[in-house]
Amino acid sequence: MGAENGSKYEASVNSDKDDKGSNFYVYYLTCFATIGGLLFGYDTGIISGSMLLIGDNWSLTTIWKELIVSATVGAAAIFALIAGYLTDYIGRKKVVMIASVIFTIGAVIMAASTNKEMLLVGRLVVGAGIGFASMSIPVYVAEASPPAIRGRLVTINQLFITIGIVISSVVAGLFSVNKQDGWRYMLGLAGIPSVIQFFGFFGLPESPRWLMEKGRRDDARKALQQIRKVQGVENELQEIQDAIDEQKKLETGKGVLMRMLGTQPVRRALVLGCGMQLFQQLCGINTVIYYSASILKLAGFPVELAIWLVCVPNVVNCLCTFIGIWLVERSGRRWLTIMSMI
Repeated sequence: MGAENGSKYEASVNSDKDDKGSNFYVYYLTCFATIGGLLFGYDTGIISGSMLLIGDNWSLTTIWKELIVSATVGAAAIFALIAGYLTDYIGRKKVVMIASVIFTIGAVIMAASTNKEMLLVGRLVVGAGIGFASMSIPVYVAEASPPAIRGRLVTINQLFITIGIVISSVVAGLFSVNKQDGWRYMLGLAGIPSVIQFFGFFGLPESPRWLMEKGRRDDARKALQQIRKVQGVENELQEIQDAIDEQKKLETGKGVLMRMLGTQPVRRALVLGCGMQLFQQLCGINTVIYYSASILKLAGFPVELAIWLVCVPNVVNCLCTFIGIWLVERSGRRWLTIMSMI
């Protein structure tokens, strides 16, 4: 009995060590992946402050301001659809790295812009990067995470988006004193995190689930061993394979959308999820993020002060994201959603 208890205790200790090692690497992987979320937030928020300086320097019309602001969102929507196919075809990791390259190219084009047309192209390129990142990063993190902490890690991407928005407002404030070229630094600095993410991803593995879907079991085992920092991963590999087999049984030759619409419980969940996202966008938060500096300027604040005051709603947004992550497991999703709508 003593030997048996001792072996159980030793196995428990080793398991704890494995979990700690595993969790550390998963957090490390998640932080590199969610740099894309940070860039999403930065490129979304930085336009609020930079647009005041750009508009004054180039005497932009209202239509051109709207085009430059909204081009990123429009491009993101289109390229998110493309990224959905690419993540299945070439893998999650490669799509994240492609997003890093696109972010860098977009930042360089915007910083070097000599006219409004070139700036618009840069915003479109950045939008493509956002589309690629928004589709690949949550999937990559979810498939690499242990089930026990998967929900927490996936929400880190949203947290990094709000952190990126806060950083953008601080950077805009710091460069607002340079009325002539400050906006170039604001827009161009987004290229630094994307370069870090690109090179950081060379040492990270591909999603084990994607590798299993492609029939590359040995590669999936190596990837999972690298992520978990343990040798015994056969049980988890089998669980992934069972999930893939179950998914294949549900495939009827129809497209994914048609299968979702044709399955009553899934259809209800789809309508509910899309409805919540729709109302979340229609609440007006995008107007606040994109145009807060312009609104404050119209209210009579000087340009430099208006840019700095953008920090206030952005910081509140970030802090409440922390609170939301803390409350979501304690108070429940429904109550938190109702309170946020109120």
